[in-house]
Amino acid sequence: MPIIKSNKIVSGLQGVSYQDDKVILHHASSISGALAMAQGERDSLSDGWTKDRNMRKIATVPESEFILNPHLLKDNSTEVWRKFLQNEGRDYAVVDPKTI
Repeated sequence: MPIIKSNKIVSGLQGVSYQDDKVILHHASSISGALAMAQGERDSLSDGWTKDRNMRKIATVPESEFILNPHLLKDNSTEVWRKFLQNEGRDYAVVDPKTI
């Protein structure tokens, strides 16, 4: 799999490799938009709350995370999401996951 050391990732197919009878496709996509959106929410004075303060946005998760972590779609429980946002999804969190 190619290692991309650039701030400008070209989305799409990055390479193909073969292992026994399997073909492995290596795909990349930019998540900079989701990271910027989450950072903007963290920096806002509202702390992720809507104008009416009746809903709180907890994260901006790019679609690629659902491909890498299909369990997020299968088990939509608070505990599963809390664990994800406290670990590998920490950069997407808008609020401190401990408060969820």
